[in-house]
Amino acid sequence: MSFFGHRPDQSQTSLLAATTPVAAFVDEAPENALSYPVVNIGPWGRDYHQKWERLHTPYAFDILPDFIFEAAVACLEEKS
Repeated sequence: MSFFGHRPDQSQTSLLAATTPVAAFVDEAPENALSYPVVNIGPWGRDYHQKWERLHTPYAFDILPDFIFEAAVACLEEKS
């Protein structure tokens, strides 16, 4: 979800494309795209999205679900 609400500046997109092996895979956000703050509070571990990806299970299954719930409730209460 870290990509969901972030709209990078053109200079950031250009830098990313210049340092990516296949620049065609770098998407440019449309000018009228919505942009709002995003915080990635997902699980953590090692070798993300790789064959040997590992997850810190105490955090992922004990702490993270409550943390996401509390963050969602806080955001919803703030909007009310």
